[in-house]
Amino acid sequence: MTLTFTVDTTSSLGTYCSAARVKPAENESKTGQTAAVQIGSDPGVCTGETVAVSLVVDSANLVLPTDINSSPYIYTFDIDFTLTINNTGSDTIELHDIEILLPPGFSTLVILSSGDITDGLKSGTPEWEASVGRFNYEWDWNPKLFINAGASQTIKYSTVAAITNGTYWSDGVVDIHQTGIKDNYTWPTAFLYIKDVFDVTITGEEGNELPVSLQVWIGDQNGLINSWPNP
Repeated sequence: MTLTFTVDTTSSLGTYCSAARVKPAENESKTGQTAAVQIGSDPGVCTGETVAVSLVVDSANLVLPTDINSSPYIYTFDIDFTLTINNTGSDTIELHDIEILLPPGFSTLVILSSGDITDGLKSGTPEWEASVGRFNYEWDWNPKLFINAGASQTIKYSTVAAITNGTYWSDGVVDIHQTGIKDNYTWPTAFLYIKDVFDVTITGEEGNELPVSLQVWIGDQNGLINSWPNP
């Protein structure tokens, strides 16, 4: 659902930033001041503490043979994600913690060295968040972790997912120390869909039987990103 609106203003030169909040969830569903309007030729930044976060799927690769003895079939993927924290404001921010929420079947979360932030994941078993039906992996930092105004940082991580056909959503929450609340939530925007595709060949009366072949399709918010076997 999209809400479109128009605002009239009489303002002096400068950069003006707006934010939105959607109920339920209130503070956790704030957009941050990501809607910036610049009046005049001098570029500026949003005043104060402003953070935008996003979570996307980078890649998904089949790593084990398909379990065809299960119903439905089970596929095992290695899936890479990137969480980006973009400080769009004029103040340096301190990260308090970050929570990554993964659906059932996703496990063995490993931080990748290709990201800007490469350590800080708490050890131990992730907690099950029954309210959202996901496992919660949490990062915090010692010493403190700061992001300067106008800068961004990424966390890249890999998971192993043993899953059946269906749609799977992941999301994250970034807690900024200054506010003391979880005020930046990606919502479940990083999703994958798994689809079985069966190619069946009918055998004629003269024989020439061919086995039933199987394809696996996997996609994200941009559409199909991979398939096995590759056509």
